Amino acid sequence: MEKKFARSFFGYDEEEVEYRIRTMNKAYEETLRQLSDKLFETTSEIETLKERIRAIEEEIAQENSLNEEIKGILFSAHMKATDNVYGAIKTAESMSIKVREQVYEKEKESERIRKTLERLTEDMESIAQCYSKALEEYKNV
Repeated sequence: MEKKFARSFFGYDEEEVEYRIRTMNKAYEETLRQLSDKLFETTSEIETLKERIRAIEEEIAQENSLNEEIKGILFSAHMKATDNVYGAIKTAESMSIKVREQVYEKEKESERIRKTLERLTEDMESIAQCYSKALEEYKNV
């Protein structure tokens, strides 16, 4: 930006120099104002972005907290369900053992009744034979 000034009798033309200085000052002030406005806009934008970042970080923290809470609830529910399943299995095994014992007892009782019936049948057959012999002897007499 080199400017050549016209020379006068006492050096450079004073009006031209002053005009050039004023023009440069105005350009400087306009550039400074534009840069200041741009700096203000950029600073405002940065602050807005910082607030947005804080809000997003807070949202992420809340989501992480919620995720941890959900994990805890799911883990607790899983443990409870596992305990219920194992409890049901133990109960089923216990019931199965009791049922097998009852079946065994019923089979023993059934066997005892069957043997008693066999013995009674044999006794009845023996009595019937005795009656039959007595009836035969009575008829023969």
